[in-house]
Amino acid sequence: MKVIRIVIFLVMIFCIFGQSNAQEEPKPRKIDSLEFERTLKDLGDIVEGSVIRHKFEFTNEYNRMVNLSILEKSCNCTDVILGKNDLNANDQGYIELIVDTTGKCGAFYSYVIISANTKQKFYKIGIKGNVINCNNTNAK
Repeated sequence: MKVIRIVIFLVMIFCIFGQSNAQEEPKPRKIDSLEFERTLKDLGDIVEGSVIRHKFEFTNEYNRMVNLSILEKSCNCTDVILGKNDLNANDQGYIELIVDTTGKCGAFYSYVIISANTKQKFYKIGIKGNVINCNNTNAK
């Protein structure tokens, strides 16, 4: 009976100290998405007539090649540049939005929708701001 108590005590001690020295397992990586640093950029106040450019960077967290294409733009004032249309696993890419504020006045939100062959089929990337010093009486 005394031997059993000693064995149980030693097993408990081993379990307690064995757990405190164990390293935490790293969390598994997401393997089913494009990971963007951000999907919306607020530019604040912008002078009317400015052309704004902003790059949205991302990483292909899929374990296979991903194909991207531009599906929709919010308006004709928005241009889009895809850094790459095809990204291998773990590749980094970017989507650059270019917005012309000529003829605009007040708050705006310009976006693009990108389609991809990923679990999440669509990604919406946008720029917003407030156009000031509007000189054009026809500004929208």
